Amino acid sequence: MPGAAAAFRWPFLMLSCLSGGGVLVRVWIGENRGKSVNRKLIRPNLADLKDQMGPKGTGPRAKRVPPEQTNAESFYYLKQMNSKTPMVVVLQDGEEIRGVIEWYDKNCLKLNRNNRPNLVLLKHNIKYLYKESDEANPSASDVD
Repeated sequence: MPGAAAAFRWPFLMLSCLSGGGVLVRVWIGENRGKSVNRKLIRPNLADLKDQMGPKGTGPRAKRVPPEQTNAESFYYLKQMNSKTPMVVVLQDGEEIRGVIEWYDKNCLKLNRNNRPNLVLLKHNIKYLYKESDEANPSASDVD
């Protein structure tokens, strides 16, 4: 066995930083054993990168998280309340209730009905609702 060091044949490099961005590379295997080679690092200057990026805050922004509530439901209810639009409310069991929305909150709607008692409906019992005028004039997309 010529020597224990000969058994290890992996590339082993020793790096030393030089002024001016260079690196002194000392190779420990092969025909370049023990020779020092001066190599220039391929690394951009940080000051140049900052100039290319421009002022802070002009780069791409992280996407914002969408709001949890869009207020579309509130806008729709307010619009129908202010115009006193006759509505049809379809409940989970298929029953249709007609009336005008008087007020609403997070969990319920109050419907005013003609010649009938007014109702407070819990929202989780409502399947969907639509304008009563849409029932008389179905859109062209509903017709086969």
